[in-house]
Amino acid sequence: MGVPCVRFADAGGKQSGLYVNVSSIFCDASADEYDPKNYRFAPTDTLVKAAAESGARIVYRLGESDCGFGYALPQNPEKWTRVCVNIIRHYNDGWADGMQLGLRDFEIWAKPDTMPDVTNATVFGFYEKVAHGIKSYNPDLQVGGMGFADYGVMAREFVKYCKKKQTPLDFISVCAYGQTPDAALSGANKLSAYLQKSDMA
Repeated sequence: MGVPCVRFADAGGKQSGLYVNVSSIFCDASADEYDPKNYRFAPTDTLVKAAAESGARIVYRLGESDCGFGYALPQNPEKWTRVCVNIIRHYNDGWADGMQLGLRDFEIWAKPDTMPDVTNATVFGFYEKVAHGIKSYNPDLQVGGMGFADYGVMAREFVKYCKKKQTPLDFISVCAYGQTPDAALSGANKLSAYLQKSDMA
């Protein structure tokens, strides 16, 4: 097909709990995150390898689906960040019988604007910890987020937060479900203009 870019967020169907999500790869949050035996990479490896072989640029979402597989912010963000770094190591450095794909773009979380009972401060603070942790591992990696469900208020507040706190933000992502292409394009253009105005583009 010649798809230029593939974003890995999750995989649907009856076995969706096997793929991509951090909780699908590192299934027991209480386990030792340094032990490769506690990771289940094989199902996601199949997807990532196929995309890499196609020549597509890969954007890998580090987070959870909003379909019932642990869709809540981690109780231990520091440990969760270490798990994410090990997932990156698996695909870039060969850790845990992994690959050396040179993945560069990592999206942190997705659709926080659909999560009930969380504040902007909580969500953005979580992003900040993870982004700094990934950059500490490899400053050349591109980190961004947060896969917002629309182009509106929370996305703009996120930009303000990152600018104020000098939090790493190499890209901003939106996974809006618009009714028409024109609606999606309009929202994207408005957010792009806001980023330009905020000197974040």
